[in-house]
Amino acid sequence: MEWIRSIVAVALGFALFVIGSFMPRAAASEHPGAAPTVGLVAGVIAYGAVFAALGGLATASLAGRRRLAHAVVLAAVIAVAALAHPLFEPGANPRWLDVAAALTMAPAAILAGWARSKLPPR
Repeated sequence: MEWIRSIVAVALGFALFVIGSFMPRAAASEHPGAAPTVGLVAGVIAYGAVFAALGGLATASLAGRRRLAHAVVLAAVIAVAALAHPLFEPGANPRWLDVAAALTMAPAAILAGWARSKLPPR
């Protein structure tokens, strides 16, 4: 039954990341024809990285064992979802956001899982 706990931990971590990424994704795609400002790009990436880290932390905490491995799986799910997103919604959102999710937000989830794995268990 440990595998159910693993699946639930990764699913809840991914849900936390997705729910948190709705607002910056909407802000980034609000003006599709206009070039985004540097502040908007930096803010959207930072906001997504924070929620990816929260997802990684939640996944590692809920997993109970092999915390870092679960955070790596979450990061892989985030990266695959970001790279597959253009296939499912072509032209819906800026592609730089999908690339940023794969390159910065997925490693943020791993980093948070690594930090959680260094804490002693309760």
